[in-house]
Amino acid sequence: MTMKRAGFPWRLLVIGIVVTTFDLVWANSSSAFYDDLCFAPQGADWKVANCLANSAPHCSIKNDCVPASCGADAASEKNSQCTSPVAASFGNGEDPHARSMIHADSIYLLAQAVGLDGRAAYFIAAYGDTPDKAGQFILMVSASGGGYTPYTDPLHATIALPDLFRGSALGSAIHFPLFTGEALKIVPDSNHEGVSRLRGWALGDGSGHFPPPCIGGLTFPSHPAKSYFIGEKCYVSSSALGFEGGADRVNQTANVSLSGDTSFQSGDQPFSSPSSAKISAADKPVFADDLQGLLDGSPARFDGVRPVPLALLKMGVYLHSLMDRVSHAPALTPLTVPATSPSSDFTGGLDWTIPHPYLHFEEVGIPTLSSRTEQALNLAYDELALFAKRNAEFLAPHPVITAKSKVVPALINSVLNERAAAARLNALEKLSRTLGYYALTQPEPIVVPPPRPPRPGCGHTDSGSDTCQ
Repeated sequence: MTMKRAGFPWRLLVIGIVVTTFDLVWANSSSAFYDDLCFAPQGADWKVANCLANSAPHCSIKNDCVPASCGADAASEKNSQCTSPVAASFGNGEDPHARSMIHADSIYLLAQAVGLDGRAAYFIAAYGDTPDKAGQFILMVSASGGGYTPYTDPLHATIALPDLFRGSALGSAIHFPLFTGEALKIVPDSNHEGVSRLRGWALGDGSGHFPPPCIGGLTFPSHPAKSYFIGEKCYVSSSALGFEGGADRVNQTANVSLSGDTSFQSGDQPFSSPSSAKISAADKPVFADDLQGLLDGSPARFDGVRPVPLALLKMGVYLHSLMDRVSHAPALTPLTVPATSPSSDFTGGLDWTIPHPYLHFEEVGIPTLSSRTEQALNLAYDELALFAKRNAEFLAPHPVITAKSKVVPALINSVLNERAAAARLNALEKLSRTLGYYALTQPEPIVVPPPRPPRPGCGHTDSGSDTCQ
């Protein structure tokens, strides 16, 4: 998809959980840290190429090229020779096999660097890339012929989270997180950030409670801070509506208006629901408290036996939104909150001084990356380290810890700045081996343990236990 539409509002684009056909089309390419690895079949294997335009001979998978001089600088951002080819290639990453090396491969490495087991790191990385997918995350791994191939191991399977997809009417605020206060001051554990609610769901709120996620992170104001992001209950426009345990967990009318052009609903964050923007209990949407049941029913097994723990999915989704907050920071404008509550007077917008596609061109695959990439990876490392500290059951048996000051600069200066997609993957494999970790192109295997020998006179059940129990 390109951004070339008649009358397209380049300067101000309203954000929100979109409900109009035009805005929903725009949202299909609204990812931050856009997919940079695109794969295409070539003979027995698949080849990898850049999704977004790059300089020759490393142009996009559809051969959109930019001059080698185009970079992360103000002059390039205003140069149509740089921005137009990138805009033309925007949308290449909609293929289900495409992925972001920042959301997926880098997170897989950072999770191991803080001491997490490679299997736990895999599911965090897989669910960290899932919000950019309409369906399941499909991992492409190294093939024997030198190319790549889809990874078909069912033990590594993921569930789809379509309501978080960047093109979903209910998922836009995952990718364009709401906030109040300063646009570029990003503190995830903050009264002013919509990602704070997702953070509490993933890491806990400090009191042993894991509050369920809200659409946009919006909650009823808390006292005395008057924050709309750290309250107890998800925000609705009227306290008279049945909610939080009532029949309908998503407000049935749009109650948040952004810049007067787009409105969206608030309430508990759905993860899978009918295509209609207005959902009710009769639609049987999937909410946070339904997710472990879906994971239990998936063929994926964390250690070959146990279902994938919900904690890993939560951490992946949270990191995706946190990193998108950094990526889109130059365009995001703060919310103006209601003078009284409850009401529906939230307003906000997006200011595309830097054209949206070019914003993401600056973040990966060029010699000097935008500082946003390093900032996002630093935040992700810190949050993963906290997750590891609070979830010792996911630590590797003999953790090998690599300091942030060593692993993040290595990603920035020797991996993500490679122009060729294959070169980036090769560099990441080399860095992973050097540090003693798995690379996402060959993740840590998940092996079903052999059944224990039965006791004398006993047989085996289907679950592997003996019949004498």
